Amino acid sequence: MLDTRGPFVISTSNQSVSLAAQVSRNLFQYYGADAKIVPSDQRKAQDEDQNHEMRGGNKIKLLLGSVETTSWTAGQTFPIVIDRHKGLLIQDARGRSLSYGFQDGLGVIFLRPLRHEQLEVVIWGSDPDGLRMAARLVPMLTGVGQPDFIVVSKDCARNGAAAVRALGYFNYLWSVSERSLIL
Repeated sequence: MLDTRGPFVISTSNQSVSLAAQVSRNLFQYYGADAKIVPSDQRKAQDEDQNHEMRGGNKIKLLLGSVETTSWTAGQTFPIVIDRHKGLLIQDARGRSLSYGFQDGLGVIFLRPLRHEQLEVVIWGSDPDGLRMAARLVPMLTGVGQPDFIVVSKDCARNGAAAVRALGYFNYLWSVSERSLIL
């Protein structure tokens, strides 16, 4: 994720611009990485996303509340989906779909592939607290392993990793690995 061919593009809603600025500041402070914050509520943001995809930098997307993530390639869906009506859905290695709904303080951070060998970190919160908790997990240290996805709850502030709802890795096909922990 941190090895990118261009500046990061951080897309966010107007509600989360300050959190996007914090992520951008951390990327600059720790890596000297350039980042551009693009409010996704603007029509222009879609054009920026398409132009950026052609140029080559990796993306970070901050999402809040009842939003919809789209499929990642034509004809395939990603195993982690934010559904406008059902909330967070994860399809595990056995093909079961697990729903976490829109619980207070629920958040997720996950990596997903884009076209042109780019990557995107998706950070979602059911509410501002969940989004802030998940955003704290943006990778900031090189050489330190971190799961490909982590689902946090409001209890993580008090109990740390013991309150994580799910975490794990994707296999080479970008499916949830059988060794992932999903509670």
